[in-house]
Amino acid sequence: MATKKTTYKPPARKREETIFASLPSCMAEAKAFDLSSLKRNLQYRDRNAMESEVLKFQYKNKTMLEFLGISTSVRREGSYGGEVSLFLQSSNYAGAIPTVLPSNLQGGDLQVYPRFGNGPEEGMAQLTELLRLLNQTVSVEYCDSLPLKTKLQLQPPLYNEALKYLDLFHEALGIKWRKFRVSERIHSMPRGGTKWNKYANQYANPAMRLRFPSRDNILTTNHPEWQELRYVFDLAVKELRNPQAPARIREQCKDLIRACEQRVSDVQPRQTRSVHIHVSDPAPIKVLKEQATVILSRQVTEPIAWRIDIAEVFERYVQYVLEKAMAGRMSLYSNPQIHGQGIPSWGPQYLEPDILLRDDKLLLVADAKYKANMYQLNRSSAILKETFRHDLHQVLGYCSFAPQRNKLAIICYPYNAEEEVVFHPLSYRERGFSVNNTVLLVGLCFEAGRVEKTIQQFKEKIVIPIIDPLRKEE
Repeated sequence: MATKKTTYKPPARKREETIFASLPSCMAEAKAFDLSSLKRNLQYRDRNAMESEVLKFQYKNKTMLEFLGISTSVRREGSYGGEVSLFLQSSNYAGAIPTVLPSNLQGGDLQVYPRFGNGPEEGMAQLTELLRLLNQTVSVEYCDSLPLKTKLQLQPPLYNEALKYLDLFHEALGIKWRKFRVSERIHSMPRGGTKWNKYANQYANPAMRLRFPSRDNILTTNHPEWQELRYVFDLAVKELRNPQAPARIREQCKDLIRACEQRVSDVQPRQTRSVHIHVSDPAPIKVLKEQATVILSRQVTEPIAWRIDIAEVFERYVQYVLEKAMAGRMSLYSNPQIHGQGIPSWGPQYLEPDILLRDDKLLLVADAKYKANMYQLNRSSAILKETFRHDLHQVLGYCSFAPQRNKLAIICYPYNAEEEVVFHPLSYRERGFSVNNTVLLVGLCFEAGRVEKTIQQFKEKIVIPIIDPLRKEE
C-alpha cells in the first residue's frame, strides 16, 4: 500500500513584538525568599524557536536588567520541544527600564514598584510619604538609556521631588532673603544714582527740571533670583496638582501650597531654565536652589531608566524609629565607621553597622535588613537559613566591641501586620566564660502613617522591658 509523502511544516512563528508584549508591566518588589511567589513565569507558544529569541532578549537587556536588580533565567519544561519560560526576579530596587527586542527595536517598559499597598499608585504614594518623613535622604538614581515608552505611567515620581521643593520653599520663606534690585525711578531731588546725561536732555523743558531720573539699588525680597525660585515653585505646584499624582499626596500638600501662595502673591514669577548658586547664599537657599535644579532638569529631559533603593529607605526608617524611641536614654549613631589596622588590600578597611546605641557603660548594635524573614518565621527554607546566617554573624561580630558580658543585638525587618512591632528573641551562650549574646529579631511596620504607633510600641515592648533593665545592670 502506497503512502503519501508529506513535507513537515513547522508551526507559524509569532512576531516577536507580540511575544515580548506579554512581559509584565509591573512586578511586586520583593527579596528572594519565597521563590514560588517571587518568580514571574512568561510562557511562549513557539516551542522550537523561542529559546534563541529569549536568549537574545536577555543579552540585549543585560545592562538595564542589572541596573534595576532584575535577575533572569530561561527554562524549558520537559525534554526538547517543551515550553520555554523566562523567569524574572526583582530585588530591593523600585523603578523602571526600557527594553530592546531581539530585532533591535524598542520594546515595552518594565517597572518594579514598591511593595506597599495594592498597586503602583498606592506604593509610590506611600514611598513619597516615607521620603518626606525621612527628610528626603534617599534620592532617585538614573542611568543613560532609551526614553521610556510609557512616560506618564512609569516616569519616576516627580511629585516626590516637587513635594521636597515645597517643604524647602516654605522653610526659605522664613529667612527674609534680601538682595539688591536695580530700579529705574524719578525723584524730585538729585541722588547718588541720578542719570545726569538723561536729565540734561530734558533740562530745556521747564516742566521736567525738577524730575531727576535715577537708577536706584533697592534692598528687597522681591529680587530676580527669588522670582526665579517662585517660577520653580509654580512648576512644583502644577506637578502636585496634576491628576497623575496620587490623591493622598494632593490632599496632604493642599494647605501648605495655599499658605505659600499667599506669602508670595506679590512676587512675579521669572521664567528660567537654570538657577545659579552663589557662595554668599544662605544655607537654606543653597539647598532650595539645588532642588530647583532637579525640578528644572526634569522638565526638559526625557524620562529614562531610574531606580530607588527601598533597602536604603528602610534603613533610614529604622534609624528614625530607634532614634525617637531611645531619645533621652542612649545616644544613637547612624552608620558609624569602626576603622581597622593592618588590614590587607583585599580586606575591609572599616566596619559600618547601621546603628550603634551607646551610653556610659552600654553599647547596643542594631541592623536593618530589607528581607522577608519575619513573614517566614514558621517556614523551613535553605535560602532563608543561608541569608540569615550572614545577618546573624554580622551583628554578632559587631557585638565583639560591646564591653558587657550580656550582649544585645537587634535585627530589624519590615513586617506590616495588625501590631506595629513584633519581636522574636534568640539566645547564644558560651558557658565557659558566661558570655551571653541575645539577638532580637524585630518586625517593624513600614508605613509613614503608622510611625508614631511604631515608635510607641517599640518603647513599650523592647526599650522598657528589655533595654532599660540591661542599662541598670551595667
